[in-house]
Amino acid sequence: MEPVFLSFLRHYPVPIWLCVPDSLQILMANEAAAAYGAAGARQPITTLADLCPGDDRDRLIAQFRGPHRAGIRSGPWHLQRANGETALVELAAHAGVVGDHPALLVMAWDVTASRRQEEELHRREAELHATLHSVADAVISTDTRGRVVMMNP
Repeated sequence: MEPVFLSFLRHYPVPIWLCVPDSLQILMANEAAAAYGAAGARQPITTLADLCPGDDRDRLIAQFRGPHRAGIRSGPWHLQRANGETALVELAAHAGVVGDHPALLVMAWDVTASRRQEEELHRREAELHATLHSVADAVISTDTRGRVVMMNP
């Protein structure tokens, strides 16, 4: 890889791993990827699958190992963080060639916080609907144009 591009990848704020497609062996990881891995692990992280705890490991191997013609985007996946926590991430992989060898560039986006916010939003919506259904008086909600957007039965 050209030095400028390699430097760009190394400092990019999104975790990136460059892997061998057949084994998912990690050839290179950028600085942001250092946030992932098992703290105090007995064995070093050598493959992308080593980052996945439990059932996600086998699913990740099935999804990402082997030849790829187009980009893959999938998730959510559970990845082990270096601090011992588990993060929920979406992964994108792009096949390419480094030198004369096939390679897989994998990027991770942590969606843990956004998924928690979505769950909280759904919980609050369910709570609102339960409250509205239990009120004996009529409750009608309208938008800025005066259209009814919600009402209790």
